[in-house]
Amino acid sequence: MLRACLPAANCILEGITSAPMIRQLRPVLFALALIAMACGLRWPGLGKTVWNLDEGSTFIMAEIVRNGGVMYRDAADNRTPLVPYAKALILAVVGDWNIRGAHIVMAMLLGTTAILFWRIGRQGKDEATGAVAAVFFTFLSFIMFEAVDAMAAHTGWFLIFFSALGMWAFVAALTRGSGSLAAIAGTAFALAGLAKQPGVLDFGVCLVLLALVAWTTPPRRRECGRLAAMLALGFAWPLAATYWYFAAHHAWGDFLQYSWYYNTRLYVPEVPFRERMLGIRTPFNLARENTPFAFWLGITAVAGLLVRALPDLWKRTVKFHVLPWLILGWLATGLISTVLSGRDFQHYSIQVLPGLSLACGWITTRAWEKSTAWRSRGLRVLPWLLRTGLALGLASLAWAAVHRAATFDLSDGMGKEIGQVIKARTRPEDRIFVWGYEPELHVFAERLPNTRFIYSVFLTGMIPWTNLDALKNTDYAIVPGAWDAFWHDFTRRPPAIIIDTHSNRGFLKYPIRRQTRLWKIIETEYVEVEVAYAKARGYTLYQRATTASTFTPISNLATLPVDDRVQLIAPERTSPLTLTIQVNAPAGTTSVEFFLDGQPYRRIENRGSQPVQTNFFLLESDLSLGQHLLSAVAHGSRDLASAVHPLIVEPKTNKTVQFDGPPIAFAGRNILPIESETITGKPIFFRSDNGQWDAHAPSRLVYLRPDGLTQVDFTFGMFPGSFDGSNSQNTDGIDVSVYFEKDGGQQTQLYH
Repeated sequence: MLRACLPAANCILEGITSAPMIRQLRPVLFALALIAMACGLRWPGLGKTVWNLDEGSTFIMAEIVRNGGVMYRDAADNRTPLVPYAKALILAVVGDWNIRGAHIVMAMLLGTTAILFWRIGRQGKDEATGAVAAVFFTFLSFIMFEAVDAMAAHTGWFLIFFSALGMWAFVAALTRGSGSLAAIAGTAFALAGLAKQPGVLDFGVCLVLLALVAWTTPPRRRECGRLAAMLALGFAWPLAATYWYFAAHHAWGDFLQYSWYYNTRLYVPEVPFRERMLGIRTPFNLARENTPFAFWLGITAVAGLLVRALPDLWKRTVKFHVLPWLILGWLATGLISTVLSGRDFQHYSIQVLPGLSLACGWITTRAWEKSTAWRSRGLRVLPWLLRTGLALGLASLAWAAVHRAATFDLSDGMGKEIGQVIKARTRPEDRIFVWGYEPELHVFAERLPNTRFIYSVFLTGMIPWTNLDALKNTDYAIVPGAWDAFWHDFTRRPPAIIIDTHSNRGFLKYPIRRQTRLWKIIETEYVEVEVAYAKARGYTLYQRATTASTFTPISNLATLPVDDRVQLIAPERTSPLTLTIQVNAPAGTTSVEFFLDGQPYRRIENRGSQPVQTNFFLLESDLSLGQHLLSAVAHGSRDLASAVHPLIVEPKTNKTVQFDGPPIAFAGRNILPIESETITGKPIFFRSDNGQWDAHAPSRLVYLRPDGLTQVDFTFGMFPGSFDGSNSQNTDGIDVSVYFEKDGGQQTQLYH
């Protein structure tokens, strides 16, 4: 049997290794290699759940869409809508909340984008340029940006995929005179614009190229007109379909509000024009610092492309060289896109990659052809030096890519830990609400939001990352109608858990305790859970309490055994009209009941396996003057009831909360702050040995003004080490402001 099989195996091997077979398989093998490279480089980084808040936002929006939601109506965001729907489709294939699977699909998408660059070169009669450009793109998309942007499933990656698809179809249409391919190109560019607004610029490149072809080759003018019409038709129908979809789902007004008006009236104008223009430096800096070989190749290529392309403008020809003009145009739109937002975020330079990759491919191919010509003339040293330089340059890119793949930081930070706690304390169908700017908490917890606001910037007026000055009032940037929409959603579907992110990402200016209506609901319907664990990670968790109907019968309360592991901590006054009582219970506790004078007050379920540390809010309005009996009952998974602890509390007649901070001496007494906030989100100021109070900017103190107080004297300053060069980091100065606020909220600035 073995002897009979060997000749057959030899025949098969000879057939596979024959030259015709290899030539036929070469395109397929090259395409598979590009996808394998894109996936292989990113594979070691798949252990990280979310790389940044932008991809976290679009992932949670995708899950909202997966659950029947509509963008803008059910998920407010200022991006164009395609990417959340595309990610919803991806998650439909790989599974709900399967972010690792979605990242694998994204890697394959980037490999496919590289293939499109190769095919663009082939359609433009310069396959070598396209093939080399595909290799450059594979490396540059991985190492030109920091890992948080290179690995994230950004809207920019979807944009350049659809733009590359459009450019391939356009070049093919121009080569073959095909109206159907022109329509496909227009459709792809519309999808690029729906992925991210600057994608529309690439559609403009094709219109310019058609005009140039018509100008330089008069016999093709009628054909160019027909292709332009089909290109425009292909571009128009996805936009019309988008209008129909959102109008049919009563979300067209919301679509315009967030994706157009917010961007054009608030987000972009918040950055001065000059700063926006300076954003064009970002891609140059990224390329020079992270991929210097590609940077200098690109600079050289632009000069060579201009020399090659510009003469076409002054001559009439039967053949227009489209590829040089396409590369220059694509580079131009990529650079223009970097100045539209005015922010120097690295991922805003993703749109530069297609033009840069093709430019590097073009100049590398020309250099190789030049070296071949030199060798045919008998030269040996110059061709060897040129080819060696190119090889070393590509090797440097490959080495940088391999080094990055081996040194990923896969930590998801504190957010991942908090997300796991939320997941353990809720059911899959429960909704949560995040106060702040951390939408990725929904992804970590695998829980949908209870309102359309996956982050709170539209409610507070904070415009990322511009009006963060602690002294700047941001009410002007609150989206009209946002709070009405919020309360419509919130009351219809109260969240199981509310997460306060405190000072993270600029939200020190907007403490949740100052959101009067929301905080009143928290104090009356929620309890603070995982107190020490969450605070140590910079968060506070409020879990919705259950109804009193599920409590232990009052008649049994006095007969329950006392367990010393269940503790009631003496009440603290955390706001003028509220006391906080901490209850600790052992691991295995499934619920905690809190009683006031033997009557049911609050009950909280516990689904976690860790010891319980819970803060119950006790409203002054529920306390009469005199003594009150507070009791807690902890239930375990096996014991019906494990403990009762009484605690006597007498409410204070003075309803003012006071915090540590610089006192104001007046009328023989010290007036202490009633509100105190620092960069950590905690009401803590530190007093030094010499009587000074130390606080990090930004910080805020609020005092009640007693009758008769008309003047305040105070001093402030900076420690010398913050500006004399003795520390590694110096300050750029401080702002100090004093306001007088009336009961109605009107403020007058007294000092700045």
